[in-house]
Amino acid sequence: MIEVLQIQFVCCFHEPINIYFCLMQQPLFPQDENITSPSEKVIRIKNLSASLSKEQQTFNRLVKRIESLQRQLEEDTAKMEELTKFYHQEITPRVIELSSLKIQLCHLLDAKQRNVKISHIRNGKLDDLIMDFLDAERGRTR
Repeated sequence: MIEVLQIQFVCCFHEPINIYFCLMQQPLFPQDENITSPSEKVIRIKNLSASLSKEQQTFNRLVKRIESLQRQLEEDTAKMEELTKFYHQEITPRVIELSSLKIQLCHLLDAKQRNVKISHIRNGKLDDLIMDFLDAERGRTR
């Protein structure tokens, strides 16, 4: 038994075109027992890059480049998250501790300056040193 399928293509420049397809319920060619199953056949695919235009090859190359950059971006994002976590867990507490130690040092230097008599020039240098420590810490906490 044969079925006929009609498809109509409509184009804005031409009149509609009718195309007829014949659908057969029985195979056109009888099955041969000597033919191997499709899974046992060797299929060879020719190199597709030779049949692609220069623009298509460029497009494919750029798509591969985009994919590699996306993978690299994911890897770099993961590394940055690890470094940020490490910084907040390890570095930030040590920076806070360093600041606290510098402030303690300034208090000790000021107390020593009041208790020990030193020359006017060294006293000025010690004042400048204390101010430099405090200015550096004030700038860090802003």
